[in-house]
Amino acid sequence: METYLRMMFLKYRYRLGLETTCAEVADSISWRRFCRIPLGDPVPHPSTLEKITSRCGESAVAALNEVLLAKAAENKVIRLDKVRADTTVVEADVSYPTDSGLLAKGVAKMAAAVKKLKGMGLASGTAARDRTRSVRRRAHDIGPGCAAAATTPKKR
Repeated sequence: METYLRMMFLKYRYRLGLETTCAEVADSISWRRFCRIPLGDPVPHPSTLEKITSRCGESAVAALNEVLLAKAAENKVIRLDKVRADTTVVEADVSYPTDSGLLAKGVAKMAAAVKKLKGMGLASGTAARDRTRSVRRRAHDIGPGCAAAATTPKKR
């Protein structure tokens, strides 16, 4: 009966179904310990829990869970002051990356890397030209929005 009540508490607390509760208890060592089920022993079948619930009555089990939850909160075993908020999705305009815009970003990053290497004194004899402006201009000519992603500087 103790195992049953503990499993019903987990079902009630985490709003799970009987099958899901049994599967979670079988998979979780901490939930097994809470339900006082040794590692080698099988977890009760969902039909067993259902039969006991029908004998005791759904309302009796719900009332027991309410009292247990209130007692645990009173003894500060669990914290009930946390709030979960559900956010809604708001439609917004999205600037999807284009091939030309990604290419322009890549060229800009490579030019910045070459400039950094030259500043460190590496590859001083190698000639390199910064083509960032011309690539961004060409990306802008291909279509709107392509260069917008490439021209926005990132702050670090």
